[in-house]
Amino acid sequence: MPELTYIIETADIDAEGRTFQIAADSAQRQALTERLGLLDLKELSATGRAWRDGEGPTILVEGQFTAEVVQKCVVTLEPLESSLNEAFRVRFLAPKDWTTHQEGDVEVSPEDEDIEPIEGASIDLGATVTEYLALAIDPYPRRPDADFRFDTGAEDDPGPFAALAKLRNKV
Repeated sequence: MPELTYIIETADIDAEGRTFQIAADSAQRQALTERLGLLDLKELSATGRAWRDGEGPTILVEGQFTAEVVQKCVVTLEPLESSLNEAFRVRFLAPKDWTTHQEGDVEVSPEDEDIEPIEGASIDLGATVTEYLALAIDPYPRRPDADFRFDTGAEDDPGPFAALAKLRNKV
């Protein structure tokens, strides 16, 4: 079962659309914390709108989520808090349209919305928000004041041929 669910029935969505609001409770945030490898997920909420694209089965979802995450700095290993505020836009296609989309040679630009299949008679917007949250989290969080220095000890180690170099002058 997904950590965060917010199911909307596709039959309930028309061309005018409907708005949605999602707020993860503490149990959902804890489950997402574990799944995403965070130290803490202090807040996660999303708002948006879902509407049918014309008279067809395609559904468009546009929204915005905010989150307060705590991660481990990759340099100091100290907790690092960050605020996320991201927009998302997804086009959900009916199974026959999804198959056509998968088989076709489609050019996608960065401005295009993501395309997902409609599975069954509903869409889980909680799962969609979770996917976008996972993409927005910095995979290598680093504190701004973290100073990384890698000491190889090269100045102290003369190398494997230092002993031979000393013998060269004696021969």
